[in-house]
Amino acid sequence: MDSVLKILTTYEMYQCDKYTCQVEGITSVELMKRAGKRLFECIISNCDLDKERDRVLVVSGIGNNGGDGIVVGTHLLKEGYDVRFVIIGDKTQLSHDLQIVVEEIEKGVKIKYIKDLVELFDAKELFDWSTFIIDALFGIGLNRDVEGLYYNAIDQINLSSSRVFSIDIPSGINGNNGKVMGIAVKADYTGIVQTFKLGNVLNDALDYHGKRLIVDAEIKLDIVESNRLFFRDDMIKGLLNKRRCNTHKYNYGSILILGGAIGMTGAPILAGLAALRTGSGLATIGILRKYYDYISKSYPELMIKPYDDLKDLLTKKTAIGFGPGLGRDEQVYYDILSELINSEQPLVIDADGLYYLKAILNEIEDGSNIIITPHIGEMAMLLGVDSKCIGDNPIMYVEEVIDKYGFTVVLKGPATIIGNEAGIYIGNFGNPGMATAGSGDVLTGIITSLVGQGLSLINASLLGVYLHGLAGGYASEEVGEYSLIASDIIKYLPKAIMSTFVI
Repeated sequence: MDSVLKILTTYEMYQCDKYTCQVEGITSVELMKRAGKRLFECIISNCDLDKERDRVLVVSGIGNNGGDGIVVGTHLLKEGYDVRFVIIGDKTQLSHDLQIVVEEIEKGVKIKYIKDLVELFDAKELFDWSTFIIDALFGIGLNRDVEGLYYNAIDQINLSSSRVFSIDIPSGINGNNGKVMGIAVKADYTGIVQTFKLGNVLNDALDYHGKRLIVDAEIKLDIVESNRLFFRDDMIKGLLNKRRCNTHKYNYGSILILGGAIGMTGAPILAGLAALRTGSGLATIGILRKYYDYISKSYPELMIKPYDDLKDLLTKKTAIGFGPGLGRDEQVYYDILSELINSEQPLVIDADGLYYLKAILNEIEDGSNIIITPHIGEMAMLLGVDSKCIGDNPIMYVEEVIDKYGFTVVLKGPATIIGNEAGIYIGNFGNPGMATAGSGDVLTGIITSLVGQGLSLINASLLGVYLHGLAGGYASEEVGEYSLIASDIIKYLPKAIMSTFVI
């Protein structure tokens, strides 16, 4: 399997299935059987099934995902496992391919059909009997909320004490955006056929997939020219090098963080400290003169400079972070941001900086020197759309911003989307404990530091998000997700860097 994993839409995946059948001269049923066998092998290799202990229940729907489940169950049966089969839905509505595999196994295996809630209630003893459930109710094509019989079937799966293996995607998760469609199976494992689909990584995906396992069914993906890639650790190899002995602080960048208003002066401090911990030679906090007395001066490594004229602060700066704790009440920041953009210096815009960016967005002709790091709410504000729109189709909006303004975008969330004109990378970083005040300011400092050290905007964004998530992971191991605060992430940045690079 290719080490680079494309992330596809459901339509693109269906096209790849069809193309594979055409190129290899096989039927869709033969492809289903191949995928089913590989899913079976995946279960045997990863799920610790025991013939004496485990009782397997295959819960299929009436579509082709149900056919995959039947094939997997058949292989388990042949290997001597105790397997039962149920199909949820109208027996007369089975998909063509599912009908074929059902007819093949029904000669020797009894399948229980459940067409209504009464029959589902009567089958409760089967769910109670099982210790391992194969979820094959829906595949990646689900596009409406789950209701009625299927809602209750998923509820029954979730209420059982069985371990659950979902095929391709947990039933109830939208294949294109990862959102729960009313209800979804909470899987312990998900066997993802060939490559990630958007629904395997976005929004609610991580809360439902359990352990994600890529299953190679030899489906040909080259028909799709997707520039969406799943972020892998090897993509950031070699981005930091061992420091030379004959060196000085200016070799590692002098960065400037602009931010801080009454009640929010901690934000630029967090960003500045994160920049220093990421390797910046110098870090300066620039704060409006009238706020200078409100900012902490207890960090001797940070230079804190009040200003009236921005030009005095820009000398020798290699990157600028604009936004942490700015507030939204200062007219002067519109002019300052315009000046920064026109200076063509590398610029990272976050938090309230995005509020000021919105007002001048359409004046920008070339934003290739700019990184923006919004969360979904900030992206919605910036583009003047509802947050739900961004959540439903985040890739489309990221691509729109890249195409229209030339920015490098870091859209933060359970799946962080990082991209510019060179491509889009999606990865699941960090942990829920990082949903805490100041976490985004730390990320701004990390990325600004890396840009200031000479990394390209896309590489600084990729490495910055990776180190931020890794440090957050180490922090959660020490203090737990509930107690994690932003300064804990800074504390563990050295460990994240040392564990990633031999430096």
